[in-house]
Order: sequence, then C-alpha cells, then structure tokens
Amino acid sequence: MTLRLGSEPGRRVFRLREHVSKEVLAATAASSERLGWIDEFTVMEAVRSYFTDAAPNPGINTVLLDNFPGSASQVDQLLAAVRAVAPEVHPG
Repeated sequence: MTLRLGSEPGRRVFRLREHVSKEVLAATAASSERLGWIDEFTVMEAVRSYFTDAAPNPGINTVLLDNFPGSASQVDQLLAAVRAVAPEVHPG
C-alpha cells in the first residue's frame, strides 16, 4: 500500500533500510541478538540526511514512513530531524 501511495506526485516513501550502508545491514543479520537492530547514531544520521535533502525540494509535499519509527527513541530522532530542517512543518 505504501508503494502505491508513494507513487503519487509530490509523495516520497522513507524506508530506513534504504538509507543505511550494506555493512550496517549485514551486521544486523550476523547474530540473533542484533537481528534487525540498527544503532541509534546510524538511524539519526540516515533520518537527518534524508530530511535535509527532502525539505528544500519543492517537488516533495508528503513523506510517507514505511515501518518507521520502530521505537520511542526513533520518534524523537524523527521529530528532531524534521524540526531542524523544516520548523514550520507540523508532523501529523
């Protein structure tokens, strides 16, 4: 469903795993204790970078989040990134 919604003009889809290096993703699969876990620093850098690039783009009016955020700390990271690049935007 997200892919279909994201294909509309002005919409983009953010998937964390698409903005993280292959090495980091490989490390999450290396052990059952880290399965699917991406460290906080990497998450923040990926989110910040994505929204820094997306915010000034006049062709983007909506960003859909696919399976993100996955934790309370990721909610905080997302809000901090959005506020930093677009303080007038109100996530909702």
